[in-house]
Amino acid sequence: MSQAGKADRGGVAVALAALAVAGYVFWESREFSSLGSVFPRFVAGVLGLAALGLLIAALLGCERPAAREDGSGLRRGALAAVLIGWVALVPFAGFLASSLLGFFAVGMVARYEAWPPRRWLGFALATAAAVVSLYVLFTAALEVPLPAGALFGG
Repeated sequence: MSQAGKADRGGVAVALAALAVAGYVFWESREFSSLGSVFPRFVAGVLGLAALGLLIAALLGCERPAAREDGSGLRRGALAAVLIGWVALVPFAGFLASSLLGFFAVGMVARYEAWPPRRWLGFALATAAAVVSLYVLFTAALEVPLPAGALFGG
């Protein structure tokens, strides 16, 4: 817990990591097309500004201690594992296939109650529609180069 005037080391570490990610995105997007680099650079800019704000607040000790929240540690761990697996799958299965699987898996981790078949169908269709729509938006409209994956000749 941080106190007024005492630096929050955890907050500093997270802010520096976020700044590193923003810098990496700027670096990697330098070879994108001018239109294709707009979105990743915008997101990296917002991330960088937010990280700077967090860094300043953490260094000055302006953060309030987080309230202890109840919840499932297992569910949180499963979510982290799914997100890490999603990212790790991209080089092999490509952006589209790994995102379909990852989006669906996140939904399964977030689900609290049993679903009837109609809800399963709706969730599967919504997952496919969201992922395919974003894939088409990024590849066709924004010209962002997304990995095809080693399994698909990428």
